[in-house]
Amino acid sequence: MSVQVKPYTFFNNTTADANEVNADFDVLYALQAGAIDSANMNMASDYNFTGVLQHNGLELDAVLSNTTAIDGKVVAATNLYTVPAGKTAVILGAVIRITTATGLTGTMIAGIGIAAGEDDVFPSTSLIGFNAVDESYVFPGMGARTVATAGQIIKLGIDTAFGGTTATLEVQLLGYLR
Repeated sequence: MSVQVKPYTFFNNTTADANEVNADFDVLYALQAGAIDSANMNMASDYNFTGVLQHNGLELDAVLSNTTAIDGKVVAATNLYTVPAGKTAVILGAVIRITTATGLTGTMIAGIGIAAGEDDVFPSTSLIGFNAVDESYVFPGMGARTVATAGQIIKLGIDTAFGGTTATLEVQLLGYLR
């Protein structure tokens, strides 16, 4: 859908035609009924979501990165996000999802962090019960943790990998920049 434009403008001390008023409202009704899409809303240029996102004084999670095609069968560190120059990143959570799996066995142990060992943001944890396609494991954002500074790389560290034929993961890193 194209960018929506209000068709009429009304002025004080003039008579408003009902058809023109209804045409203005029809634009709002169309948007409210689901006509909002990428053609009429450019999030990148219309809004600046850096800094602390808040609603009623509560910090909101924003997706800082979405990293796909992580091999869950390999003990390794995978880069998730590099903090931009002049910023710090406060990590509020992370969601790991299994996107493909064949013959998956075992329990993966993983953490998220900056320093070697990748567990200073979220400690290495046995992801018990996390063992099927489309399942998610959430690292909750509770308690004290390291804040990443400009240029630092936040990584997923797999300490114990899955067994089986295939195990592909994706990770969404949640937080905000300040």
